[in-house]
Amino acid sequence: MNATAPAHTEFGRHGFVAQVRRLLLAGFATLGAGGAALLAVYAGSQLLVALLVAPLVGWMFQEAIAAAGVTVLSADGIAALLATPLSLWGILATLAIAWLAIALQVIVITVAVRQVRAGSGVAPAALLAETLSTLRRLFRPSSLPLFFYFFVFAPLAGAGFLSALSQGVAIPSFITDEIVKSPAGIAVYAAFVLGMVFLATRFALTIPLFTAAEVTGACAMRWSWRLTRGRRAPVWALATLVALSGLALLLATSAIVLAPTAIADAVWPQASPVVAGISLAVAELAGIVVVSAMGVVVIGAMCELLDSARLEAPPLRPYVERRARPRRRGTQLGVAAAAVVVVAALSVVNVPVLQAVDRAPSALVLAHRGFTPEGVENTISSLDAARAVGIEAIEMDVMQTKDGGFIVMHDSTLGRLADMDVAVKDLTFDEATAIEVHDIKGESDRIPSLEEYVTRANELGQKLLVEIKLSGAETPDHVERLVAELEDLGVLGDHLYHSLDPASVETLKRMRPTLTVGLTIAFATARAPQTSADFIVVESATLSPELIADARAQGLGVFTWTVNKLDVARAQLRDGVDGIITDHPLEVMADRDRMDAETGFAGVLRDAIERFVLIF
Repeated sequence: MNATAPAHTEFGRHGFVAQVRRLLLAGFATLGAGGAALLAVYAGSQLLVALLVAPLVGWMFQEAIAAAGVTVLSADGIAALLATPLSLWGILATLAIAWLAIALQVIVITVAVRQVRAGSGVAPAALLAETLSTLRRLFRPSSLPLFFYFFVFAPLAGAGFLSALSQGVAIPSFITDEIVKSPAGIAVYAAFVLGMVFLATRFALTIPLFTAAEVTGACAMRWSWRLTRGRRAPVWALATLVALSGLALLLATSAIVLAPTAIADAVWPQASPVVAGISLAVAELAGIVVVSAMGVVVIGAMCELLDSARLEAPPLRPYVERRARPRRRGTQLGVAAAAVVVVAALSVVNVPVLQAVDRAPSALVLAHRGFTPEGVENTISSLDAARAVGIEAIEMDVMQTKDGGFIVMHDSTLGRLADMDVAVKDLTFDEATAIEVHDIKGESDRIPSLEEYVTRANELGQKLLVEIKLSGAETPDHVERLVAELEDLGVLGDHLYHSLDPASVETLKRMRPTLTVGLTIAFATARAPQTSADFIVVESATLSPELIADARAQGLGVFTWTVNKLDVARAQLRDGVDGIITDHPLEVMADRDRMDAETGFAGVLRDAIERFVLIF
């Protein structure tokens, strides 16, 4: 292997389109040769991980952080975790199990694909033996780089579909949303994404190499890097093409399965829940099959690319030979019967779930920092624009300058909004309120004082959600000063409040228990924190039905931020959140009002199908 492996593949001699075509045909040939057996291996492994391993990993993580008394992963919470040996070891064990599960899943699928390409079909005994043999090499220290492949390069490049545990790995949207609000940020983020895609492309042959040869993870990654240099084989272009094909199939399936429920809504409303439950079950089964098929195609293409390098993986038998063999009618009937049983079982589960989410959502929709499509964030212009288009409430930020004055500002520095290398904590109140800020759309305005902002909001009758931000210049009594200023203006009780700083929240509730105050959580767990706040404000990516249920049990309301994907907003409206903070308030309000006006189950079914596709 090490002495004879070539430094590049024969693909370098072919054009890009020819490379994609060859890989695509090889991937689909693998799918055709393996048939239901390969789909069963892929789908079965995904469901096993999603239904058994993922809950186990989640439980272990919850217990690990609970050992340190942590419910919110803030800076203080992370420090507490690091200072608690039991929690630290628990987290390391959780990561180890997750890594092992992902590696085992991908190895099983790849070994099954290689068996099919060798012409033997999926042989369970041989599959188990080769998987265990491959798995032993995973425990060598030199295979540790595979951890980064599974948890960093592949997921961030969009290849997390290979495992249900890694497909959700991504940079939180509240970070990316901030990065792309400036030209420099867009350039940095684009470079990062392209870098991840480049690395994932160069390491694309890692798993086929790891299963096809007696090498460690580090060695497989090195050879993948060498074999994909020069005119790199377009594995990720192929993966994108396959993903788009799969998405088209899922959209077509969704349109078909929605029709019976829409008809039932019109002619037999009493039967709509049952029809919707069955339709969702059909869509779920179709989704599992399509996603599994696309995954098999991509892995088959990777193995074809590896074979082209004349390594140990044997060539695939011609697809036509496999098709020429007679198919057993009993096998076909068995597959059909299994599909009917799966649909029936899923339908029983789906009907009560759909009935539970068939509610008229009443969430308050809040414009994030004002109506930013028509004004710079946190300025009077964005406040006026919000009122002009009928926004219900505005989330805005307040922080102190170095002389104790309050301004309306989110960033602790002025680089993004004013092209100034200066921090708010180093500015006086007068200096800060004289600075002009701008955004990527070319809008400009002046930084307003808190007094100016809330006075204008009062004139407009605009409700606010005031976030208490820490600039680094805040005085020890900054909450007391804020309360005094708002009371002097006569508007303290007119608005809602929240903060990422638990101490500020507790101080505000202690001073004015009748105020409605929220604790903001950047990285939430499945358990709501112990707090005197009235509600929690959870970053959208970490909000879960389990967290909502736990918050309700503690008497806490649930807001979510910053929800800029409309499919996510619809899912969270269905979940019954109390507030949604978004940069697209008009669209979210329109979706909420549409849900409120629904008279049947077609809309509920459409949103459920959309959520299932996102999860799987």
